[in-house]
Amino acid sequence: MVADKGKKTKVEEENTEQIDSELVLSIEKLQEIQDELEKINEEASDKVLEVEQKYSEVRKPVYDKRNDIIKSIPDFWLTAFISHPALGELLSEEDQKV
Repeated sequence: MVADKGKKTKVEEENTEQIDSELVLSIEKLQEIQDELEKINEEASDKVLEVEQKYSEVRKPVYDKRNDIIKSIPDFWLTAFISHPALGELLSEEDQKV
């Protein structure tokens, strides 16, 4: 007697259920680990942001000093742009007048 190909035997069904439950458990464990990683990544992002904000405050007075010096140099930005290898080629004489 040939078994119907569309029907599973009881042993096949139990095997499939066991594999399915093992798969579900593995996926659940994997999700738990992924959640743990996401939590760590969020903490790391918060710490990085803190450090960036701290050093942004530390840099501000230095940037302010630099800007004061730049303001005292005539045509500083024009000279900087003309001297730049890529930007210098893009600026025409009319651009330089502005």
